[in-house]
Amino acid sequence: MLLPLLTVGALALVGPVDDAPTVHAPSKAPLQRATLVCSAALNGGEGASTVALANANGVTGEVATRLPTSGSIDIVATTRTGTRKALVAQAEDALAAGLVGVRYGAGAAVPCTAPAPDQWFTGVGAGPEHSSTLRLVNPDGGRAVADVTVLGPDGPIDVPALRGVTVPGGHTMDFDLGEVVPTRDELALRVLISRGRLGVDVVDRVDELGRGDTSQDWLPAQAEPVASAYLLGLGGKRGERVLVLANPGDSEARVGLKVVTKESEFSPADGDEIRVAPGATETVNLTRMLAART
Repeated sequence: MLLPLLTVGALALVGPVDDAPTVHAPSKAPLQRATLVCSAALNGGEGASTVALANANGVTGEVATRLPTSGSIDIVATTRTGTRKALVAQAEDALAAGLVGVRYGAGAAVPCTAPAPDQWFTGVGAGPEHSSTLRLVNPDGGRAVADVTVLGPDGPIDVPALRGVTVPGGHTMDFDLGEVVPTRDELALRVLISRGRLGVDVVDRVDELGRGDTSQDWLPAQAEPVASAYLLGLGGKRGERVLVLANPGDSEARVGLKVVTKESEFSPADGDEIRVAPGATETVNLTRMLAART
């Protein structure tokens, strides 16, 4: 009985420390390190087999490469290197700020980007005529973990192969969506990194089958859902123009379309409001509207 009483007595004598809060004004800190992940080249042919690195501030120096092998690249003006594998470049101190890169060649190009914890890809395919490949690149030594959410016309799709994906350090993993979630529907992906860092990109392939044309390119990423967006370069040559919308929210989304020309921005007379169900995608064919002379 004595020990509990002593404990209560001791706690009664303990008072909170009167520690006055301190306020510090924000201050600038120089960027110490920057990492860029350059995607692997397109499959087949000579598609985009060149990586160019530069510093936007004109700083010269040496950047370290962690993939495809450990080494270094001297940055003087714009430095180009030929490799079809994913390349990871890391700069420090003055060279870190302003480090930029791009992979290009054979009419295709994609910027080298810093690893991001959350990205969206809309208009992803998983069928025989329109297929996409999700590629995850781990630029660090430790493992990284990602969870991929897949949205379809009828709502979220359960894809066990894309839950808790673990990428070992210094490795690249590819997921052919036609194999892990085969469907002819247009999809949307959300790639959320829960551990470590990953460079993420999606290679999109359109095959008209038979003797039709085949094309492939990178699908641009989007940092987060937005309420307004501009899609550029939709006129010009013949071909289909298909818009894919994804609604990650819990309520229905209503979307209106406008066309921007040299003279004005207007809503087409026959452009009905588009309704996108919660957690789903909606596909709209804009070919006829964009082919009009106006």
